[in-house]
Amino acid sequence: MCIRDRSKELEEVAHGVLTNTVPSVWCNQICVNSKPLYSWIKDIKRRAEFLKNWIDESYPTEYLPGLFSNPRHFLSALKLNHARKKKLPVDTVVFEYKFTDNPIRSDKGKYLSGLLIEGAKWQSACIAELEAGSTIAQMPSVLFIPTIASKAKKPSHVFFIITIELCVSGVRSIKKYHKRNSQQLGVLH
Repeated sequence: MCIRDRSKELEEVAHGVLTNTVPSVWCNQICVNSKPLYSWIKDIKRRAEFLKNWIDESYPTEYLPGLFSNPRHFLSALKLNHARKKKLPVDTVVFEYKFTDNPIRSDKGKYLSGLLIEGAKWQSACIAELEAGSTIAQMPSVLFIPTIASKAKKPSHVFFIITIELCVSGVRSIKKYHKRNSQQLGVLH
């Protein structure tokens, strides 16, 4: 890389610092984000602390999918570990879900927290209508339980799809949120 290219990068970083925007050079390394620079740095720090605690202490009780670069890979790893433990093909493993406001360590699966629901809210173990003026609401923690597909409970109907942020970014517009910063993880029954 020549000096001229570096000075362009440095100018871009300086401009980002002055305008409180995340330089694209940094976004390319970590993740797409619509937050201002200060909030973005706080999120990176939060992600690093989460991973450090995971390494230094032990497995967390709850996992925040927004702290992973790709939460779908985390869930794929859960399926793969279950398939290896049971000596089954990984494509025979599906998830069952349980919701709770008080997650405790579980040997059955892993809790994801920080999930959002659009156009409704979670109230008394079911979906309810949102208050006027709201578009998204916080979900309770969800226990993802890897299960063999043939033994999974058959639902009577599907009622919503989990979509989570790829980054711990602010939601500025729902349309942008779904197109850029989210990933469908699975259909809940």
